[in-house]
Amino acid sequence: MPISRCVVKLFGMLSLVAGLAVGGVFWSQQAKTAQQEGRASILGAATTALELNHRAGVTFSEVKVVRADATSYCVEAAGYVLTGPGGKPQRGRCS
Repeated sequence: MPISRCVVKLFGMLSLVAGLAVGGVFWSQQAKTAQQEGRASILGAATTALELNHRAGVTFSEVKVVRADATSYCVEAAGYVLTGPGGKPQRGRCS
């Protein structure tokens, strides 16, 4: 008994949908990992800044996290401010 064209088309469509579903699952996992790595890099930058302040003689009790959310932060210590990610220590206060 020969396979009809409709069955072949149906099998092709189901294969396409299954492939897209698997690709979507992999993409969502990768996006979740990238988001977690972004948070880790922000925390790493803040840690580096705190460690540099500590080595400069500023104790951790003098360091104040003024603002921190999912995308940015502002830290004050010894008359300097660090905003991030990617900021450089400057004299002043968080705005």
